[in-house]
Amino acid sequence: TTAELVAIIYGINEVKRVIEDGSYNPKLVRIISDCTSALDLAAGDGGTDDECISELLEILDETSTDVSCPIEYQWVKAHSNHKMNDIADYLAYHHAQG
Repeated sequence: TTAELVAIIYGINEVKRVIEDGSYNPKLVRIISDCTSALDLAAGDGGTDDECISELLEILDETSTDVSCPIEYQWVKAHSNHKMNDIADYLAYHHAQG
């Protein structure tokens, strides 16, 4: 969940960057993940007693308020030949192997 929240924050920051430099002006940002707990927390559904996750949720809230369009969260089944999810899993695995 922690790594997924960090990835969501990173993604939203990238969207903000391209909006600010004028190269993209989305009407909607859709975050797609196979981690239901991270998506639920990011969408404001549920809570946590974990201090690290609470800090990440604060950062996510601050980051999200600067985005000028709605942010949607969508779940996708893991390891089901979803092209973008497979790419994300590949990148995460190889990054973790270091």
